[in-house]
Amino acid sequence: MIVKRKEKPAEDELVTIQEAATLRGVTRTRIYQWVNEGRLRKEEKYGRSLVYRSEVLAIEALPGGRPNKSQ
Repeated sequence: MIVKRKEKPAEDELVTIQEAATLRGVTRTRIYQWVNEGRLRKEEKYGRSLVYRSEVLAIEALPGGRPNKSQ
């Protein structure tokens, strides 16, 4: 039986949470929220949390804040 795995990007595409936040112009907390929501995959390497650069750049940021009041 052959099991197909979801191919991971090359290891050089892994960036730290801080680098990911800087790339997207968001906070580290927002990156962790996206990880917890399943929108980004996280790897633990070298004692650090890392995410895939290509996924960080491809993620669609949802509008933040409270919705406007309807009049």
